[in-house]
Amino acid sequence: RLVVPDKADLARVRARISNPELEGRGGPGFGPGFGPRARGAGSGAPALRGWSESEVRELFSRTRKGAAEVLRGRIGDLPADQRLAALRGAERIGQSGLVIELSHDVDARADQARNEVRVTTGLLDAIDAEAKKLPAAERTAFRHKALSAIFGHELAHQGGISSERFADRIGITTANETVGKLT
Repeated sequence: RLVVPDKADLARVRARISNPELEGRGGPGFGPGFGPRARGAGSGAPALRGWSESEVRELFSRTRKGAAEVLRGRIGDLPADQRLAALRGAERIGQSGLVIELSHDVDARADQARNEVRVTTGLLDAIDAEAKKLPAAERTAFRHKALSAIFGHELAHQGGISSERFADRIGITTANETVGKLT
């Protein structure tokens, strides 16, 4: 679904601004590695440009399935006391939804309270702008790989992974397995 930020989103932002001491400590509206949204260069009303909604949703669906499989595949490598949590995390990933937020901001977030991954149209625009620097034959693959890696990273957080580096590895592995090798 396409959304404009709502009151709950604004309340979380307000909480982050009002309580900077909670940054990275899991307080309301905070998660490990929370970073500020980057302002995009867009002008006018934000819109979904350069991508179709069905293209983004199909890529999210493939990545969601892949991220859950990647996490399930790593369960055996974990200490016994962490395996159940990882299994539950993989199940949570498989149930995650996608929200495309109409905003010039360049941002992607795992919203654990809603079990959603939220991406902005500004992020999609930024990926598209980078793709346009490549030869035409490489653009679609680049766009899909980049967005899949971002989705995989945020889905890892949805699955309970708090480490940014480990979430990056899950994202890259997922993109490699669902879209193709990242170069």
